[in-house]
Amino acid sequence: MIFKTKCLTVYLAMVAGSSLYAAVDYTDPKPFGDADRWAKKSDKLAIGEWWKKPSGPAKNDRWKEAREWIQSIDRKKALAFALYTQHEAVLKLSAQCFPLLPKEPKSVVLEFKRDGKWVQADKQPVQYPGWDVHFRIKNWDASNNVAYRLRLGDLSSFEGLVRKDPINKETIVVANMSCNSPKDRVEGQSLSVIPPGLDPKNGRNHKPRLYSIAYTRYGDVLDGSTVSLCVRRADYYDPGSGLVTPT
Repeated sequence: MIFKTKCLTVYLAMVAGSSLYAAVDYTDPKPFGDADRWAKKSDKLAIGEWWKKPSGPAKNDRWKEAREWIQSIDRKKALAFALYTQHEAVLKLSAQCFPLLPKEPKSVVLEFKRDGKWVQADKQPVQYPGWDVHFRIKNWDASNNVAYRLRLGDLSSFEGLVRKDPINKETIVVANMSCNSPKDRVEGQSLSVIPPGLDPKNGRNHKPRLYSIAYTRYGDVLDGSTVSLCVRRADYYDPGSGLVTPT
């Protein structure tokens, strides 16, 4: 019940307009109330006063390296990445932030590039705990590629491309993994994929590529034999020719 109350508080803050963030304590050391007693130490690396060193002896602190990595993140990279999906004219886009300091922005603006200019489409609060942001854009035109930009105030930004719906493709390949149990994979783990063909650089087989498992352990078709992967496409350009390099 405490968890539900906390969620309700955040929801009410979201619809309160100017008091958008007033009901959210971003430094609350127990965001789930008494349920926090079940949390592992790793779950507490990004809540409360996360930027401070823990009190007490550091002996056998297995999370020291992870904690120091989180605390060392360049604040210009506080807005880490974004994922999106579109279905039936609705674009759903989620962004992930690293933990934010008290004086840093707690809202993210979503913009689309229209006629060469960035146009604001929505603004949403950063959720706590989790440090994530969620957008839902209705009446989405999926027939074109559209560049998007997320801005965490003037602190950090992230740009990407919402690709058009491949509705005209005759075949969409779905890989089926019949050799594994759904219990063998959960969100956050990685899946190794070996691309077909040969690497044009050396004429040998491609090396395995690791992709993060995004959703869900039950798979895209809820039968436990498929997974959704988090794939970020990056084009690398040769500085001399200006052409995309075959990576």
